[in-house]
Amino acid sequence: SRDAAVVFFRQRFQLRRRNVAGDDQDALADPAVRAVVLVTPHSLHPAQIEAAAAHAKHVFCEKPFALDAVDAARAVAACRDANVVLGVGHDWRYRPALVEMKRIIEAGDLGT
Repeated sequence: SRDAAVVFFRQRFQLRRRNVAGDDQDALADPAVRAVVLVTPHSLHPAQIEAAAAHAKHVFCEKPFALDAVDAARAVAACRDANVVLGVGHDWRYRPALVEMKRIIEAGDLGT
């Protein structure tokens, strides 16, 4: 069940926060969520970016964030109009800042 999956996820990743979104709509509706990270199929990115922007959530998306120029322009416009940040990820896992973020997360110093 979805509830069992959420419990498993919370336990597996030792999340301290009680509320873990079960799906994207839960996360978008949650006022405590200020940003989303999209690691979904590329074809879904533009619609997900637009939905996040419509809910005033900042977006970090793995690349490519769109499959054509029209979708890219729409996604960028949605974020600009909502005054939210749209970031596009690259493979930077060994950059010093990300290595430090990993250390902070693994130490349990991130989150409440």
